[in-house]
Amino acid sequence: MNAPLPIPKALLKRLEKVAADSRKSASAVAKEAIIAHVSYLESRKRAIEAGIESGRREGYLSTEEVLSHFKKKRAAVVGKKTKAA
Repeated sequence: MNAPLPIPKALLKRLEKVAADSRKSASAVAKEAIIAHVSYLESRKRAIEAGIESGRREGYLSTEEVLSHFKKKRAAVVGKKTKAA
């Protein structure tokens, strides 16, 4: 697909500044940004699908169970920082 994309003026100015700062063309910077964002979206989709599958396979946790889990992890991290100080 080789289609022009409408880019708002403010974003175009930012793109041109980043391109100049990195000594690349605006097209190259835009292509890199699109590739990176599409990769991120694909990765996020895979992670969500894996989480849903895990929930189906192993059972879902309640909000209280999740919060309790992270409260314990946070306490453990704080305890390690206190011991290191």
